[in-house]
Amino acid sequence: MLTASAIRSPRITHDFVTRAIELTDPSYVRTLAFVRLVQAASLVQQREPGQAVNVARHAIELAGSLKSHRYLRYIRDLSNDLASYDAEPAVVAFKEFVAEKYPDFASA
Repeated sequence: MLTASAIRSPRITHDFVTRAIELTDPSYVRTLAFVRLVQAASLVQQREPGQAVNVARHAIELAGSLKSHRYLRYIRDLSNDLASYDAEPAVVAFKEFVAEKYPDFASA
C-alpha cells in the first residue's frame, strides 16, 4: 500500500508505480497514462529529468486524444516540476511536444 509518507519519498513512489505499471492490463490505456505521469514526476524528484520526459512523452502518446481536466493538470504539474531543468534540451523538446499536442494547454 502506498501511504502518505511513502509518497514523500520519490524512490518509494517510483518503485510502487513501476510495480503498478507491471500489474496493469495494457488495455487500460487511460490508467497507464496517469500512472506513467506519476512515474515521470517521481523521476523529476530524483533529479532524472531526461528519464522523466521520456516516460511522460510515452504516457502522452499512449493516452492519444485524452484531454480530461485531471490528465492535463498532471501534465501541467509535471511541466512545472521540470522548470528547474528548462535549459536541458530534453526538457525543452518535451515542452515543445506538449505545446504542439495541446495548443490551448495554457488555458486548459
